[in-house]
Amino acid sequence: MDALGVQQAEDGQHGREHPTGNGGSPRHSYDVDSPDYTDPGPAVVRERVGAAQAGSIVSLYFGHTDTVAAMPGILTDLADRGLRPVTASRLLRA
Repeated sequence: MDALGVQQAEDGQHGREHPTGNGGSPRHSYDVDSPDYTDPGPAVVRERVGAAQAGSIVSLYFGHTDTVAAMPGILTDLADRGLRPVTASRLLRA
């Protein structure tokens, strides 16, 4: 599984942080799950990723056919909302 972060085009928020409870480093988790691993069809993947907002971490399996087919529409949808995809590591850098 790969994670895709979403930022506002200019000054995005940062991803979701979850305390570890043991004093260690915080863990980060996705907050938008596209069920692409179940091969539901590109339209379903695109619709689910539509829930992303600035600071979201999106779960996507980039090797799945439905994910590949949905990606152009996902990128257009994000851009239309003033958002841009970034790697999770870039999103979580403070």
